[in-house]
Amino acid sequence: FAHPDHEGRSRTNSEIDFEKNSAFAHPNPEGRSRTNSEIDLEKNKRNGILKQYQSFAESTYLHQTIVKDKENKLHHFSDLPQALAHFYNEQFVEWRTHYHVPVFMKSYNQLQSTQEDIIEVLALLKQHQFTNHLEVETYTWEVLPLENRLPLNQSVVRELQWVIEQFKN
Repeated sequence: FAHPDHEGRSRTNSEIDFEKNSAFAHPNPEGRSRTNSEIDLEKNKRNGILKQYQSFAESTYLHQTIVKDKENKLHHFSDLPQALAHFYNEQFVEWRTHYHVPVFMKSYNQLQSTQEDIIEVLALLKQHQFTNHLEVETYTWEVLPLENRLPLNQSVVRELQWVIEQFKN
């Protein structure tokens, strides 16, 4: 999400900050809410997936990564390659990476998205109708694993259909 919080501060992508999206479920000054999905990696799922995670470390975009340690302290990295240098640090227990993956996908093999946060906010939007404008932000189709790619027009339709289905449930 990209909108101010209750104190007027700009909030961007609350999922990556380990914050609950429901805390920011109100429109920004333009009356819009934005949703996107991030990659979430828990420590107990780390073994054997470093190579998969590295496939998202491409140079087209920055992929800010925030890692939570055992004491719930957050460590910020400006891009995924810098974070991955600490991949096996035993103190790091949960990883979040800013990567605009399709919202309809809950997981990417062993990596999980933050789709549950999106579902929560869409349910709140359905219940409270705090905006009339919803922006679905996904633009990294060409860097997705091959098995997840469709032609661009089909990808956009699939993305929007998933969001519409959340309002029907």
